[in-house]
Amino acid sequence: MRMHILAFLTLTSTHLWAQGASHFSAILTGKDAVIPNDSPFTARANLSLTEHSLGIEINQIGPYEMNGYLQTFKGDNVLSLSWDSVSIDAPLAPYPGGVQYFGSYLISDSLIGDLQAGLLYLALTSAAYPKGEIRGQIVAIPAVPVITFGPHPVNPHVIRGDPVTFAAAAHAFPAPSFQWQFSADSNTWSDIAGALGTNHTIASVQLTNAGYYRLVASNANGVATSAPAKLDYFATGSQPITYLLITSSGFQFKQTEVQGYTYVIYASTNLDAPFSEWVAVATNVAGTNFIVDADAANYPQRFYRSKLVHWAQAMLHFSAIIWGGEAIPPNDSFYSARASLVLDENLLNVEVIDLLGAVLDGDAFLQTATGESLFTLSWTSSFLITPPLPGIAVYRGSLVLSAVQRADLLAGRLFLAIASTEHPNGEIRGRIQPVP
Repeated sequence: MRMHILAFLTLTSTHLWAQGASHFSAILTGKDAVIPNDSPFTARANLSLTEHSLGIEINQIGPYEMNGYLQTFKGDNVLSLSWDSVSIDAPLAPYPGGVQYFGSYLISDSLIGDLQAGLLYLALTSAAYPKGEIRGQIVAIPAVPVITFGPHPVNPHVIRGDPVTFAAAAHAFPAPSFQWQFSADSNTWSDIAGALGTNHTIASVQLTNAGYYRLVASNANGVATSAPAKLDYFATGSQPITYLLITSSGFQFKQTEVQGYTYVIYASTNLDAPFSEWVAVATNVAGTNFIVDADAANYPQRFYRSKLVHWAQAMLHFSAIIWGGEAIPPNDSFYSARASLVLDENLLNVEVIDLLGAVLDGDAFLQTATGESLFTLSWTSSFLITPPLPGIAVYRGSLVLSAVQRADLLAGRLFLAIASTEHPNGEIRGRIQPVP
């Protein structure tokens, strides 16, 4: 499992961002080191070149000071970095603290050429990794804005009353300003009042919101416009069950879907039974595969119905901060995540935010306070949001709770855990708590 904690270090320096200078940046991670490694530390660097003077500012996640070097692709050191100042933030559980470095250096014409050509790397070294524990390529920041991400989602299908958020980003120096635009036909565009950030949210989609959306980024040097994203509107999420077949494996059918939504299939031998007595026979149904009820032959008759999973309109909301201190047994993992959960009757929808965009390749569990796993949660969708680096990954899944489990959730007795090879019962874990 590769997950990281994202800490924000407040910086007030201005000498690196002088007008007339050339600007560069780098993201330092263990995977980009000459000898790739699993270092929990990461860093972000800003560099500014004025004539032969190179200013460097580094924000490192992780509380231990390291030595710095400019390197070639192969890892040869071309400049040793002695810092003008270093500031170390103390750890605050579950966060590991951080280090800020500042330095200014005179560099040769040859190094300037390599820097501008993207041939140099910035490395922070440790005793265990003398060639660099974390490292990243130094890349130029463009003067004219460049769209670096999005918009996401590209073609959302949204049911009336549900929310949608478009995300996009651009990169430039000076930093660009942003404006979202709307078009009904993708030809004539108009500014959306107040939509001035990298995200644009529509809290309750209506028919008038159907159309195209794009982000315009601009600074004194120019303008960049993202590709358009199209929002498709659906008045209802009710869709029929189709392709009914009886096979040797059982009763087989498909759930027609509104793309991007999932459904839960319920069954009952009594068509008039209250909904609470219907049994969930399939969850996380997206309409692309056949659903097989192998138990159908055990009943003289069986009725089926589907229920749409609404992420935003669930009745009860919960959250969890997932970290090593809550795991069983507790550990000092640097990794963490944040979870948002919504409960619609007995259907629990889970959304996990991984703050550095790494892959959650360990199993996820719903657990009791003592660490007993009640469910293994499989993700039904995931997507990556990258601006600004290192990014954010979002994972979603759903499960159906029994009456007892629902009561435990409401009472704050359930936990969400994510496992790794070293910690199969959960490297990080957090109590699920109601959101007031």
